[in-house]
Amino acid sequence: MLNLLPQRDAKIQLTSWWAPIIVAVVSLGATLISSMSMERLATEDRAAQQRQSVQRIYAQVNELFQEYTNALHTIVGFVRASEDVTLNDWKTYVNDSGLKRQHPGVWGFGYVERIDPDQAESFVKSMHEQGIQDFEIKSHPDSADEPLDTPLYIVKYEEPESRNRTAWGLNAASNPSNKAVYDIAAESGQPKLSRPFRLIQNNGDVHLGAVMAAPIYRKNSDLSTPQRRKQHLTGWCVVVIDFQHFFSYETNPSWKGALIDLKMTDHLHQPIDVYTSAPDGSPTTASPEQHVSFPIEIAGQEVVLGISVDPERFGSRYSSHARATLLFGTIASILMTTIVWLVTRSRAHACKIAEHMTRVLRERESAHRALASRAQAANLAKSRFLANMSHEIRTPMSAILGYADMLDDTTRSTQTGADIREPIKHIRRAGYHLLSVINDILDLSKIESGKCEIHPTPCVLSDLATQAVSTLKVRADEKRLDLTWHVDDRTPEYVMLDEHRVSQILMNLISNAIKFTNQGSVRLEISSSDSSILFSVIDTGVGISKDEIATIFNPFEQADASMTREHQGTGLGLSISKSLAQQMGGDVEAHSVPAEGSTFTLKIPLHIAQQPERDNQTSIQDAVIHHLDRPASSNNRRTARVLVVEDGEDNRHLIEHYLTRAGHSVVFASNGREAIEITERDPKLDLIIMDMQMPVLDGYVATPELRTRGCALPIIALTAHAMEHDRQRCLDCGCDEYLSKPIDRAALLRTIDKLLDRSTRHAA
Repeated sequence: MLNLLPQRDAKIQLTSWWAPIIVAVVSLGATLISSMSMERLATEDRAAQQRQSVQRIYAQVNELFQEYTNALHTIVGFVRASEDVTLNDWKTYVNDSGLKRQHPGVWGFGYVERIDPDQAESFVKSMHEQGIQDFEIKSHPDSADEPLDTPLYIVKYEEPESRNRTAWGLNAASNPSNKAVYDIAAESGQPKLSRPFRLIQNNGDVHLGAVMAAPIYRKNSDLSTPQRRKQHLTGWCVVVIDFQHFFSYETNPSWKGALIDLKMTDHLHQPIDVYTSAPDGSPTTASPEQHVSFPIEIAGQEVVLGISVDPERFGSRYSSHARATLLFGTIASILMTTIVWLVTRSRAHACKIAEHMTRVLRERESAHRALASRAQAANLAKSRFLANMSHEIRTPMSAILGYADMLDDTTRSTQTGADIREPIKHIRRAGYHLLSVINDILDLSKIESGKCEIHPTPCVLSDLATQAVSTLKVRADEKRLDLTWHVDDRTPEYVMLDEHRVSQILMNLISNAIKFTNQGSVRLEISSSDSSILFSVIDTGVGISKDEIATIFNPFEQADASMTREHQGTGLGLSISKSLAQQMGGDVEAHSVPAEGSTFTLKIPLHIAQQPERDNQTSIQDAVIHHLDRPASSNNRRTARVLVVEDGEDNRHLIEHYLTRAGHSVVFASNGREAIEITERDPKLDLIIMDMQMPVLDGYVATPELRTRGCALPIIALTAHAMEHDRQRCLDCGCDEYLSKPIDRAALLRTIDKLLDRSTRHAA
């Protein structure tokens, strides 16, 4: 017995030491694994941001080069429209047209004139007469020997003058890279990009650049063959690109910090590096995984753009998670080890505590992984949703509303039409409301940021309730639900609120109630307190558990995945409703009992209003529907001959129906080029409807071209983009008015009448 006691004490002592060690090793190991997992997520996150940055830079560079081609078309239109472009004309056009501001990265906009050698003296004299006393013809420093009878390509003007004056009088034909692009452009009749060559505008600095040249021919010339094009050639409009300036911070500040290089082939077809942003000017040594090359076709010339961005430039929320996990995990490990060492001397007890602590750490690691996965899934779902919303909903809504109008027009002429005109009216009212909701969803980020504009107006609460319930009455009847509303007698009749926003919230709440109620009723009750108005939507539906109520107001989430599959939905309605309510100084609250029903309450501040002036107590939306229900009459409007420039067959059919029913005659063009040709040969046109996205030549290019050619007809821009900056872009390019798709017949006809009246007053 005496021999056994020391052995037992030794075992106990050994257990008291290795048990804390196991706890420390396990907990620190779990902490390290969690931290490493977070670091891996941070690395993947930074790599994803790096790829997005590279793709964004490539898209921006490619877009700039394509815009330079469009700028050349615009300059060519200006030169063709002028009999003789003087220096003052050129300066005024370049400075006042906004070319420098709209096309960052361009070193200069120039005009090159082709002359024979025997005309050189008289050409110089004419430039002196314009006040350019030091003008003289000169060759490029890298010039090649040219035959004496070779035509001269003289840089006549190049703006801005401050950095391009040294190029005035340069014989571009003396440089092989320059001459080649002018000859190719002249023969093809299209803008072309030159091979790289040394610019002389940089006061001796060795900067490589290129020119994009578009030919100018004599008016009314036969340009059917390359020989005839060269025969009638007078000169070129050019865009000068200094690659050092193009990739500078001034062109796009977001490129700063990226490693960018550009490769081309010279006039001997040898590949050369024309630009690199490396500090020492040497080619990049980044790995192929980080340095991505993109071939770009620019005006017939292929260039290779290389881009790499250091992923360490990007931050990641997972980095802070990793550090926090490591710090708190280490602290927790120390605390657990100390507790085990102090509290337990028993091997069994120590193992039990170690097992429990290990399980806690593993659960934390699993929770971190689950949170990271949910965050990534939510971001991906939101991005996909917002990207596809406009196309997937606006396109069918355009057909639904347009052909509902056509169906309504058709039924007016038949005896049985009266039976279906009321359903058609419901279709259109619901469609217009859905469009307003779609517009708010597409601007979700603006709503969430609290910058959504609120416009309170006097309104009648009973009208608001009637409109919301009547719009959704059909859906309730389909499910045999009793849909009713009631306004408490003590509630003021006239209040100040944003009728559109409140209606949007009520439609969301009532629609949700109908969706999740299979039998019974849905009821809207409106009441008030001393400071608030309460809109309560009460249903007898499936209800929501207490745990699920906490998440239903989060974007892109619904209470139960199985319910989502059964009833569909975006998971945005309640989130948008709550955000709008908070913008108005209120809130949306939910109370529910599973299997018994739910109550959603909109609460907003009460502001009593005076009785508003209303026309027969009809809402704005009903007034629009009433206006659409009236047959169009040509007795009170001026009829016109309208050119519709639209490549979509469905839209052409709808517009033709709207215009011919209103008494107008229609001429069609499928792209901007056809529109220009029809406008020049048809003097009886009164107005143009211009789609802004088309093949061949879109509205953003065709409209300035028409204005340059002297077209003064009213032009209405038509586009699927409905943001404020899209409207301003259309007006800036020369359009008189702007309409967004889907096409609103009433708005279209009102806009036509307004422009026709305006043109009549101007003519008078």
